[in-house]
Parts: sequence; C-alpha cells; structure tokens
Amino acid sequence: MAEQNSPNQNLRIFLAWISWISEIAIGGLLACSIAAVSQLGWQGWQTGFRVFGLGVLLSLAAAASGALLGFLFGIPRTLASGPPSAPPPAPSSGEKENSSDAHTTAANAQSTSPTNQSRTNTNLEQISDWLTKIIVGITLVEFNTIRGSFVNLVHFLNEKGFGWANGGQLLGFAIIILFAPLGFMCGYVVTRTFLTGLFVAAEKDLSADVKVINAAVLGPQPSKSPVLTPGQKQSLSALLGTDPKALSGADELAAFATAKFCAGDLNTAKSYYEQALMVDPQNYDIQRRLGMVHWELGEVSQARDLVNRSRSNALAARDPAAAGKASEYLVFTYLYDQPNGFEKAIDGGTALATSSTEKPTPWLNVLLAAAYGQQHADLQKGDPLNSDLIKKARDNALSQVRIAAKNPEFKRMLQQIWNPALYHTDPTENDLESFKDDPDFKALLGN
Repeated sequence: MAEQNSPNQNLRIFLAWISWISEIAIGGLLACSIAAVSQLGWQGWQTGFRVFGLGVLLSLAAAASGALLGFLFGIPRTLASGPPSAPPPAPSSGEKENSSDAHTTAANAQSTSPTNQSRTNTNLEQISDWLTKIIVGITLVEFNTIRGSFVNLVHFLNEKGFGWANGGQLLGFAIIILFAPLGFMCGYVVTRTFLTGLFVAAEKDLSADVKVINAAVLGPQPSKSPVLTPGQKQSLSALLGTDPKALSGADELAAFATAKFCAGDLNTAKSYYEQALMVDPQNYDIQRRLGMVHWELGEVSQARDLVNRSRSNALAARDPAAAGKASEYLVFTYLYDQPNGFEKAIDGGTALATSSTEKPTPWLNVLLAAAYGQQHADLQKGDPLNSDLIKKARDNALSQVRIAAKNPEFKRMLQQIWNPALYHTDPTENDLESFKDDPDFKALLGN
C-alpha cells in the first residue's frame, strides 16, 4: 500500500496544480472581458454587460459541473472494503499491568472473544463507481448524439443569453471547453489529495483508537483514578469527540463506552456497553467491563453476576487469562464486603493462584496481601492474644508483599495501603496499615 501524503504535502500538490489552472482561468475571464468591451462599441453597453455577466456565470457553471465530475472520478476507495483482518494474538502471561488505585486489578481490555465486524458505509463510493462507468459508457456509445446536443446548447445560450449575433455561439463554446476541464481537474485534485487524506485518516484513526482503548489496562474504578499512557489519553480524547451515531460493531461501542467510563460518565458507559453486548452477547471482556460499571454505580449483585458470566464464557472459550482477570476482579470486590469479606477474598485468591484453568496476573499478590492485611487487623481487634493466627496472617501478608514489591508499580500501590498518611492517599484504603511499624514491612515498603 502506498504511503499517504501529509496534509502539507497535499497542500503543496494542490497549490502547484491551482497555480497554472488559475492562470488559464484568468485568461479566459480576460477574454470574456475583451468580448464584452467589444460589444460596448458595436451594440451598446447593455449588450456588453450582458455578455460579460453571462460569460462569467457560464464560466462558473461549467467549472462547477466539471468539478462535480472530478469529484465523482476522484472519490477514493476505502481500505475497509477488504476482508477483516485476523484478531491479534492473546497477550502473554507476563503482560505487565499497572494502576494507581490501591486495589486496582489488572484488566486487559483487548477482547479475545470473537466479535461481529463492521465496516464503513461506502454508498458514496459505489454511486461514484456506477456513475463514472455510466458516463464513460454513454459518452463512447452516444458520442455523435452528445456532439449534436452540445452544438444545440451553444446555440441556445447565444439565442437566449448573449444575444451576440457575430460571436455568441463561439464564446459559449470556448467558455464550456475551457472551464469545464479546469473545474474537472480542480475537483479531481482536491478529492484525491485532501478528501482521500480525510477518508484514510478517519478510517485509520477510529480503528487505531478503538484498538488502543480496547487494549488499555483498566483498574476496577477507572472513573475515579484512570491510569492511561499519553497515547491512550489521546485515543480517549478522540473517541470522546466521536459522534455516537457513527459507531457500529461491538468493538467501537465498547471502546466508546470505555472512554465514557474513564471520563466518569457511568450511565452513558453502561448504556453503550449494553449496546455492545446486544451485538456480541458472549463477549466476556465487555461483560466484565460492564460489571465494573455496575460496581461503581453501587449495583453489587449485578456487577458480580456479569463478572461471573464473563469468567464462565472465558473458561468455555478456553481463555485462561481472561478468566483469571474476571476472578481477580471478584476477589477485589470481596475486599469491600463487610464484615469479613477478606475471608472470601482469601479463599477466592488462593483458589485462583492454584487453578489449572485460569491464569492470574501478578496483581493477585497485591489483592491477597490486602486480604491478609485485613485479616490481621481483624484478628488483633477480636482476640489480640491469639498470637498463632495473628502471626500466620502477618506471615502470609508479608509473603505476598515480597512477591508484589519486586514490581515498582505494585510496590507503590502497596505503600499507599500500608501508610496512607505518608503517601497522601485515601485513608480508608488502609489494608496493610496494621504493619506500619513492622520492621520487615518497613524494609520492603519504607523506601
């Protein structure tokens, strides 16, 4: 595929064409002016001004007609008309995840389940193709008839317009022959340079932005603390500026919903995720993200139901990574259940860590560390003399922290829930705060 010109290159091409086209057009208008001036002496000023005014008007009409034909002949064929490309490979097990929220769970948004594909509406291209073939075909077959009609046209223009017995037909003929091709060339060049660039940019940018956003890593509360790279932020802005009526297909609808999710517009995000699921009901990535929206809206049962469906569909599709992400999100939600939600989080997390059908991410260590931290704090409040259980909870938390803290991003998250006051984070996110003075935790998280 040929490389597309930049807007500046297109502008230079257009200006190069228009420079000599303008010279010819100016010459034609000067000829009209000379013809009009000649009439001032021969037939009076009324005829002279009529010849000039109608000459200019006919020039514009001929140029506009030619430009329309140039537009029809120059309309580009979009790349979307080809067969859809194969889906990208599933992410590797070592995929790096990041988030700023203390309980952010890794959630690769790239859909690994099959989705319904869509393409751009190309009706204008098809009409252009039909009309150009019809015009060329009729011109070749009916050339003599068209020539006769053209002669009749210039006679009509002189009789009803110019009223110049000695040269009106010749003037009309010259104007049409000169300005119609000039208009055609201008329309063709503008269409092939600027319009083609706009078509390609629109196709490429929307597709690229959809892929970027659908491949973004989301935490469980992206509307409160979205963690996006500069490229993802740019794609997010592009999608937020997209007309929703132009969206089609589950991928585009889901990407737009994710953009609204990160912007904090939960109700709109919910609506478009639901529309995406209507297009692709078994898309487990969209199910999980819709569950995340329900969670932020405080609809806990709906959230867990959708995430469980996501996990089941991912397992049925033999996608252990996606199933692991769904299970991790469930573990995250259990951390907020009162009382003793940490028990379900520990059970779910340890089962996931040893599962042969689900593949957790390193983020699971952060979640388990938080769960054991909650257990430790609860045991200290309930029975501070039960040293064996307290020590076991502390050792389990320390073990998970040692693993997770090897990753600088995860270490920063652990620090936030270990000492919220020091790191200026939400004081309620304090799962490891009972270890604030523990020397082993200080050694791991204190710098």
